[in-house]
Amino acid sequence: MEKEKEKPAVILKGGAGHLRLVIPEGLPELEVCPALEKAVLEAHHLLEASRVVLDLQGRPLTEDFIGRILKDVIWNYGLSVLSWVSFDSGGQGLLRKAGMAVGEPAALVTENRLARSVQTLLLDRSLRSGQKVEHPGDVFIIGQVNDGAEVVSAGNIVVWGRLQGLVHAGAEGNVSSRVIAKSFEATQVRIGRLFSTFDSASPWYGKSVLFAVEGDALIAKELP
Repeated sequence: MEKEKEKPAVILKGGAGHLRLVIPEGLPELEVCPALEKAVLEAHHLLEASRVVLDLQGRPLTEDFIGRILKDVIWNYGLSVLSWVSFDSGGQGLLRKAGMAVGEPAALVTENRLARSVQTLLLDRSLRSGQKVEHPGDVFIIGQVNDGAEVVSAGNIVVWGRLQGLVHAGAEGNVSSRVIAKSFEATQVRIGRLFSTFDSASPWYGKSVLFAVEGDALIAKELP
């Protein structure tokens, strides 16, 4: 007899000054709220005094789905949500429209530091068309950034895989940021306010490439 596959469960993780509830994409939509409630009840002693990051990963979001999470879980159990994380660009728009904080929260800063300390975001997954990642620090992706996907970072962006989508490093104006792609197949790269466009005839196409700013120009260097 074939063993029944175990259903993915909501995962509770610790973060910098917060707790993170990760909702796997493989969990069917109708089972998300019951699974969240189960996780909240099991860890209520931890969640009562903590701020929570709700990580929805790349699943498509709708107003109805977001509303059910708010009503059945967030409001029902009095959770304090620090931020909503989603790679679904349409869902990000819905959350922002509703006044929610969206994206990875900045790491906590000690009182004696002037500069903001932000952790690197490591994604061990690929991004498909319509998914978008925004982060106030460096982004390291082990996977593909497919055509129609977007990555926006205030720091550096590394794609350890095929890069076809749009990447914007140094989005807050830091021109010292860099973009590295293991296999470059994108049509555009942005660093700070500078950008360059490419096609399949580009000498960098399909190669490992580093992009940086020198002077007032965005330059590319092939990596060994």
